[in-house]
Formats: sequence, C-alpha cells, structure tokens
Amino acid sequence: MGGFLTSLGRQFRRYVRPYFLPKDESSSKLPKRFYDITGWIMVQTNLNYIVAPFLLLRLKSSILAWHRMYWYSPILVAVTMAFFSAGGRRRLKRGLDKQIPRSNPPSFKISPPSPAALPKDAPPPPDAPEDERDSSDLRWVKHALDNPSYQDGGEGVGMGVSIPDEWMESAQGTPVSERGDPMKVE
Repeated sequence: MGGFLTSLGRQFRRYVRPYFLPKDESSSKLPKRFYDITGWIMVQTNLNYIVAPFLLLRLKSSILAWHRMYWYSPILVAVTMAFFSAGGRRRLKRGLDKQIPRSNPPSFKISPPSPAALPKDAPPPPDAPEDERDSSDLRWVKHALDNPSYQDGGEGVGMGVSIPDEWMESAQGTPVSERGDPMKVE
C-alpha cells in the first residue's frame, strides 16, 4: 500500500498540483492552500489506515479494524489509480499545456565562482584578452581547475587531512603526511 500511495503522490504533484498554483504574483494563494490542506488530510488518514496493523499486531484484529473503517484507503487508491491509468494523466497534461504555453524554454545563466572561494595563497588568474571579456567570463573556473588547492598543500575540499584520516593515522601509527599521495599511481 505504501508503494501505491507514493506513486499516487508523485502523480498528484506532477499532474494535479500545477492547477492549484498561483498564475502570477497577484493571484490568490487560496487554491494552493486548499490543495495543501486537502493533501495533508489525505496523507494523515491513509497513514492512520496503514499503521493500524502495526499497532494491533494481529491479522484478525487488523482486518476487523479495516472493516470498521470501510476499507476506505484501498478503495481510494484503486479508484485513483484507475483514473490515472484510464487516460487521466493524458487529460490533465493536455489541460496544463493549454494553460501554460511552452513556446519559450526557460533560460539560465551560469555565474563564475567568486574569487573569495579560492585559497588565499593562490595566484590570481590571468586577465582575459580584450576581445574575450564579457559578463559570463569563466576564467575563474578554468583557473581553479588548472590550479587545484590540494596540489600545493593548501586547504582543499575533500583532499586535506580530515577526521577519518586522523583516526586512521592513530590506528596505523603512520602520519598521513608521510604516506604519500593516495591518488598517485607508481
């Protein structure tokens, strides 16, 4: 039952939730709040249904409890899965495509890391030629890749001495600094 509910949750978030999201900043957030509250109530009621056998610890008592709850969770799951399987996903997706035109693909901009992220003793990157300077200059990234901080004994991420290394050092008796480069193949 948990697997079915997880699958239905994903389908609801993908095909139903966008209908309740505000269209723009000035739109009312009431439909989304209604969706969130309804979803929370459904999760809690189905969770209570599923957990009952773990509390009762007897098959006969669990079946009696489910019978007294009118088997609502398996019925809701079966009806909803039948809806999605019988073309509901297609209809909901078509409705979303009509609401949200997909003519303009989303765009994004990659920003280079700030110079503050580089080690203090790292040499400054070379200036870009005049004809190659623009706002999307990635020379900081290239410089950081060409001059990794762990090669010069600097404080690099993931390559310096760490707590597990210190534990191994105390267990083996050989300092990490004397063992050599673990990445170097001889």
